[in-house]
Amino acid sequence: MEHDSASCPVALSHVEPLDRLRAIVRRRVLPHRIVARAAMVVTHLSGASLRETAAEHRTSVSVVRRWVGRWRENEEVTSLDDAPRTGRPRTFDLRVEAKVLSIVSQSPAAYGHHFVAWTQELVVEELASMGVSASRSSVQRILARQDIDVRTVRYWLWTPRDRPEYEERRDAICELYLNMERLAHDEIVVCFDAKPGIQILGDPRRGGGSCGPRAGQPRRLEFEYCRRGTRGFVAAVRPDTGEVVHHDIYDKDRRFDSSETIAFLERLRAQLAAAGYRRIHLVLDNGSTHRSVATTKYLDDHASWFTTYFTPVHASWLNLCENFFSTFSRRYLRHRRYRSVDEFVEGLPRWVADHNLRARPLRWTYAPHQRAA
Repeated sequence: MEHDSASCPVALSHVEPLDRLRAIVRRRVLPHRIVARAAMVVTHLSGASLRETAAEHRTSVSVVRRWVGRWRENEEVTSLDDAPRTGRPRTFDLRVEAKVLSIVSQSPAAYGHHFVAWTQELVVEELASMGVSASRSSVQRILARQDIDVRTVRYWLWTPRDRPEYEERRDAICELYLNMERLAHDEIVVCFDAKPGIQILGDPRRGGGSCGPRAGQPRRLEFEYCRRGTRGFVAAVRPDTGEVVHHDIYDKDRRFDSSETIAFLERLRAQLAAAGYRRIHLVLDNGSTHRSVATTKYLDDHASWFTTYFTPVHASWLNLCENFFSTFSRRYLRHRRYRSVDEFVEGLPRWVADHNLRARPLRWTYAPHQRAA
């Protein structure tokens, strides 16, 4: 907390010096250093010697002498504060700092360099071409003062909010999630998506090279691997329970095209119809197989069954099936090695069943009036 040098002297100007010091010691809004120095001066002015005061406050005689002397020169609370310090003089003036910041705010290509991103050495080189001699550490300090990191790149995805359908689609999906519990007993919300190209990796040698964690060491996994193929995983998840209600596996000979999308949706419809549902609120993204002519015709022909909610462009995070894929990958797929593709194909249904036993409702807290970060 900074000391307000204007308010305290005015309030205590009519009080005797020793009483004013005691009032400073009792004030709780002042910095500790001011209170401690005032207490030293009070002890000395109350009759204790410099040595006795230093011993009582566990400091040196020179420190007590300094603050007592300053108080006697100016009996104001400002005399107990730190004197202004000059600090180390600047090595470079503001013009040099402005040049460094101007350089890193643009692409290296703007200055004729072939680097894709700036390095501190490249900034030094560019400054030298401008007639400014600076070291790498000087550039580092200038950038650190402005909290600029030229090495780190963070990816982001632009969501075109200016498109006329963005808010309409976003609000419809948000309202659906927020009102799932109010739907009729024969209506269900299902989030549908695909996770293509799952890498099925195996150990290059028999027995592998993995071992569990030990004291001071994390779990270790053989760096090298051999590719055994890829598979696609398509799932339909109900967000009110977090369970997978239907899933399928696809390989390169059985591509998840429009015909397979229709077949998957038809099996999903039949399965939910057998469970007593008559209306499926289907949340899906804008994949080509979801927007194809054949799939659109199927959904139109079964409009009495399906109410579709397409996520806005570049806003697939509104599809809660993405949450399921993230959780499922961390629990069952990441860092796993397979002896064959069949091991993956046979294991996936067991992992889905285990997920359903542990499933929890996907809580949705993003309201329509909020904005995405």
